[in-house]
Order: sequence, then structure tokens, then C-alpha cells
Amino acid sequence: MAENSAYQHRDLVYFQERQCSSQWRLFLQVLLKELNDKAGSEESLDFLRQVGARMAQSLPMREQDTLQGLEGAINQHWQTMDWGWCALVAEADRIRIVHGAWPRVSHGPAWPLAIASILEGAYDFWLKRQGGGAVSVRTLRAEESGALEFCYGC
Repeated sequence: MAENSAYQHRDLVYFQERQCSSQWRLFLQVLLKELNDKAGSEESLDFLRQVGARMAQSLPMREQDTLQGLEGAINQHWQTMDWGWCALVAEADRIRIVHGAWPRVSHGPAWPLAIASILEGAYDFWLKRQGGGAVSVRTLRAEESGALEFCYGC
């Protein structure tokens, strides 16, 4: 419970330092709706995962020797894009990825799933480039409130 409180505090600090722009809000809401209507939910989420992988490919990073180094390199990209922050948490047989202060474009369950799919693709790309092999990143939690959570190695 204390960990969740620390993440919420980190979100508040982040949002105090930055202001979310509404410049693309309507466009992204309509684009997401059209993707879901035309391609179907699973196909649109697969498409968004690929978009995330392409984004990560466009944001190169050196090979990192430590998990903390990798977290720092990823957070530099997120800070530049104003896409929040991540924490990489080593567990016995996996890495849990927590992503807070993610861009919020619309309300309802569709947007958290969409942004989680994009982030899933990006994290998957970066971790595989760090030598991860065939293991993939999967979304554990994608809800409107709080941080998004992913698992690498589940």
C-alpha cells in the first residue's frame, strides 16, 4: 500500500511540473474510436502495440548495465515527450514495470487500454534490445486511475 502511495505522490509532483495539452485531444479520441469500430478491439490494440514499438525504435538507447540505468534512460525519453515516468522493479523471475503520469486524452476504459498497448510495444522493444530474447511485456493493469502496470517475463 505504501508503494502505491509513493507512486501517486510521484504523479502529483509530475503533473505540478507539467501541463497536459488539449491540442490533440479530440483528434486522438476520434482516431481511437475509428480504430475500434473499423478494426475491432484486439486488432486495434495490436496496431497500437506496433506503434509503440516503432516509437521506441525511433528513440534509441545505449545498452544499459543495470536495471536502474535502463530505467533512467527510458525516463529520459518519457520526460522529453511529456509521457510520464516509469519504475522498473526486479522481482524473482520477472520485471514489473510501473508507468505513472501517462497522457490522459479521454475518459472511459478505451484510452487506458490504448495507451497501455502503445507502452507495451515500446517497453517490449527496448527490453528485447537489451538482450531479453523471446520474453515479452504484457499489461497487468490498465485503468483510468493510478499507474499502468506491465510484466516482463510473466
